[in-house]
Amino acid sequence: MKMCRERPGGSPAVNETNGHFMKIGIFSDVHADLDSLNRALKLMENKGADRLLCAGDLVDGDTEGDAAAQRVKNLNIPVVMGNHDLAFSQPRGVRWMQDIAPLLYKKNPDDRVSIDTANYLASLPHPLEIQLDEKWFLLAHGSPWDLASYVFPTAGSHHKLRRIAHDYPDVDVVILGHTHVPMAAQVGSLWIFNPGSVERNRYSFDRTCAMLDTSNMDYRVYDIDTGSETTLERVTLTLDSDS
Repeated sequence: MKMCRERPGGSPAVNETNGHFMKIGIFSDVHADLDSLNRALKLMENKGADRLLCAGDLVDGDTEGDAAAQRVKNLNIPVVMGNHDLAFSQPRGVRWMQDIAPLLYKKNPDDRVSIDTANYLASLPHPLEIQLDEKWFLLAHGSPWDLASYVFPTAGSHHKLRRIAHDYPDVDVVILGHTHVPMAAQVGSLWIFNPGSVERNRYSFDRTCAMLDTSNMDYRVYDIDTGSETTLERVTLTLDSDS
């Protein structure tokens, strides 16, 4: 069954429920790394993923941005817009990203994405709600209110984790990306997950994706090079900021 609902914030929502528990493959921050994307997709397939979700940043200043975006599009994977997707979907954004991070972007115009890819990136929602196995998921890149905001599993981000829980009381699971840091946080009854980065991780040099079993909310992050489970930061908070 598939249906849409409206939220006060105006974020699009899709209902896809089939009445049984699911294994959900979760990934983010592809950054035009097609080889790593294909490795992650294969790993999640081997782990028995029934559904895939992506938290954004499909492209980067590299030649495989078109192919990476097309791969996700062809597989009909729900994905939200990341800050790099936003930049490459509009000329002004491309120039801004190149000015602040020149080492990330090649000077050859051929390395930029095609018009078709730019249009696809521009069409991506942020945030997005989707119902799977009778649970509501919220996908966002940085945070639900700002795709470029960083939400880490550290004490400095605890107020952001609590804000998400307060702002989305009817959501069961929030999926974030952007930081490249795997995370599993529980704030009250809300789960907030980050699968890390499909591209080489800027902090630990791991390339990771994750699996979530909705039957018991078991969440695990895997190294896509070795297929082995890797460590992640786990946080448990109450809704009350003084505890």
